[in-house]
Amino acid sequence: MEYAGVKMFLCRQMAHTGHKRLPERPIIGPFGKNFVVWGQSLVFLVLVTPKISLPVGFVFYQPAPELSAWYKQDKALKKQGVPKKQRPSPPPANPLYPTKQALALSLLAQFKRQHPDFKVNCITADALYGTASFVDGASAMFGGVQVISQIHSNQKVRLHKREQNVHDYFAPQPGTPHTIRIRGGQEIVALVGSARLYLLYLAV
Repeated sequence: MEYAGVKMFLCRQMAHTGHKRLPERPIIGPFGKNFVVWGQSLVFLVLVTPKISLPVGFVFYQPAPELSAWYKQDKALKKQGVPKKQRPSPPPANPLYPTKQALALSLLAQFKRQHPDFKVNCITADALYGTASFVDGASAMFGGVQVISQIHSNQKVRLHKREQNVHDYFAPQPGTPHTIRIRGGQEIVALVGSARLYLLYLAV
């Protein structure tokens, strides 16, 4: 197959319900008064081609206990209004509990070993994977291919010597209307803006 695209999908791990009969375990929504779907947090690797898309790998994710405890404490302190500089720093990485970014890279490496003849043109992933370690690692793994990831509106970017967040940069620019088709179905008109900016990735 001459052209292939590799795309990362990640399911969202929801918080527990807090009900006394439902202990603190990961669940995946949607859920309501009489409906709860239980599940695990996974990292998926999906192969996207012009004719077919199919899953080609997945791995379970389990956060380190000390990281989970830190998240819980940080959330409580943030709710109390404690400034970020006064809150504890995240614990160091635990090699026994790989991050989702590390797991995603391992899935890509496994795919490359098992299918060396595939030509990968692009790798896309959601905002969670917009880190220097994942973007640089994934690109280098497949010969410098483009890696596309979502970024947050407060993501810092740099144009020449000026740094600002994405929202502030695009605010004065209304964008250009384009008609696009959603998953081969309904057509919508979307405002599209673009720019060549240096993205200040998180160095993790």
